[in-house]
Amino acid sequence: GWSIDRILEKQPGEKWDLTCEVHQKTVLDLIDSTRPGLIIGSPPCSWFSQIMELNWRHIPKGRRRAMMREAHALLAFTCKVYKVQCNNGGIFIHEQTSSARSWKEECVEEILALPEVRKVDLDMCWFNLRAKAANGDQLVRKPTTILTNSSIIAECLGKKCDGTHKHCLLRGGNKCRDAATY
Repeated sequence: GWSIDRILEKQPGEKWDLTCEVHQKTVLDLIDSTRPGLIIGSPPCSWFSQIMELNWRHIPKGRRRAMMREAHALLAFTCKVYKVQCNNGGIFIHEQTSSARSWKEECVEEILALPEVRKVDLDMCWFNLRAKAANGDQLVRKPTTILTNSSIIAECLGKKCDGTHKHCLLRGGNKCRDAATY
């Protein structure tokens, strides 16, 4: 398997930039040549988050526009990858926080309209997502939604909190960012 994201390098000294058409073509060619069985996508949802709504007024308009252009470009490309994956007969999983505004974007709604695609809600505490709290690591609920074209994956991942434990809130410091790292 392989991973393409902002952290890993495309080649030594060159990071992936999935807003760049050349990098996008490389990814699509890689998918076409390797025909992966499963693609998992989780484009950054921070720009679409409710928390970010509180921060927008502190960010200059030009910077906000640039951030949203990048967010829309990454989301649109990710959705394009899912369509290719479906056409190739493979499986995909798209993951975003349930409250993200990205769920209302046209490209995401187009994926949801594809045959066999299911939308499933889950709580990340079920999968042992933790964050640092005053009294040590605690589970984080983090309501999350996935889209997938696999009924088996949808059934396995569709787990909600059973209410038998406490959760810490993702407020302050880097908790939200850290909770986006799996």
